[in-house]
Amino acid sequence: MQADPQVVSVIRGFAVAALFPCSSELCRMVEVIAVPQIPVERLRTGDVLEKDVFTSRNNMLLPAGTRIDTRELEILHAFQIAHVFIADRGTEKYAAADLDVSEIDRNPWSDRAADKEEKLQTDSYPQTTPSTESGVKVLSATANLPFNRQYVEMVALLKRAFQSAARSTPVPIVEIRIRLGDLLEASEKSRYNPMTFSPGSFVVDDYMYHSGVMGAMTAHQLAKWHKLPKSDWFSIALGALFRDIGNVEIDAGLLRKPVKLMDWEREEMKKHTVHGYRLLRQVPDISEEVRLCALQHHERLDGSGYPLGLTGDKIHLYAKVVAIADIFHAMTSKRVYQNKKSPYVALEQLHDDSFGKLDAGLVLTFIRKLTGFHQGTVVRLSDRSIGEIVFTEPSHPTRPWVKVNDHIINLSNNRSIHIEEVLKA
Repeated sequence: MQADPQVVSVIRGFAVAALFPCSSELCRMVEVIAVPQIPVERLRTGDVLEKDVFTSRNNMLLPAGTRIDTRELEILHAFQIAHVFIADRGTEKYAAADLDVSEIDRNPWSDRAADKEEKLQTDSYPQTTPSTESGVKVLSATANLPFNRQYVEMVALLKRAFQSAARSTPVPIVEIRIRLGDLLEASEKSRYNPMTFSPGSFVVDDYMYHSGVMGAMTAHQLAKWHKLPKSDWFSIALGALFRDIGNVEIDAGLLRKPVKLMDWEREEMKKHTVHGYRLLRQVPDISEEVRLCALQHHERLDGSGYPLGLTGDKIHLYAKVVAIADIFHAMTSKRVYQNKKSPYVALEQLHDDSFGKLDAGLVLTFIRKLTGFHQGTVVRLSDRSIGEIVFTEPSHPTRPWVKVNDHIINLSNNRSIHIEEVLKA
């Protein structure tokens, strides 16, 4: 029986590798012979991936055996994948001279067993920095933009995504995941603080999109502060981002009504949770946990929430985190029917709700982190006076001692005054 020439080539490659350190050039030559590698632009519908496609963070994007169709091509292009390995088409031969392998620089015989143990999680962090590995190159268009610019573009993208959902057209989920990863990374570097952050260009009619983006950053921070598993952080942020997508099926007149809603109108508004869950079920690459954020972020531990009146552990952890971010930004943002409130007032409301309605541990973490300002932080009080924080009692984190001129006001004893705004942290 005559040996298969490709098999012989691979065996020879292993033999060489055993005797000598594998140079990048040698490894590329052997790999090209063994498995056809082609540019993504030359993929055909029906082609089958021979090897797993990985991002540069070693998250599997598409597993080996995947049959290429329109959706797979969209994913590959969105992640700017340069080349992939496909099963031999049988009739077409691929010459090394036709291939651009300049970006490949790895040993094809390296043990990737440990890498393959970490399967791609639907909502895992996408890699957005310029990097190459195994023919994979990912570079987001917003990766190097300033934080504030990324924020503005994320708001615009979320608005476009909601509009797509309203029209029953595909939601750009791959782009959203990439851009959100960029934004979260930039927010960390810029030390995003929900207490002091102010959108550069806020239009009241776009509150829903601003709230979604701010909520995503805030929920992400809370998950990190509370020491939840890192694998949960991005999923929680994604859940917060999409929590109000169901509003696209609510009458716009109700969303923008400048006066108190009637009882039947409030009941109609509550349906956005169910609408959101249903819409997200139609979006590929969204986990059930993220969908539950849309469904459950108005549920409360004592059963007083909606739409199902769930209690305690029946509410998903992600939804409990997102609920806190949702309340905070709903209170501290200007809306058509209310002016924004002081972040300290919002924190006090969260504190009150932690007794039976919200997860007390999460609320405590949130309040402590947001009020942990250093001595000397300049604030404006509700009586319009300007002062600086000189002391914070652990038992009253939202009501510190504030020095105004030469007079110290203990806000825990003076309930008629509260901190309106942090001017300089």
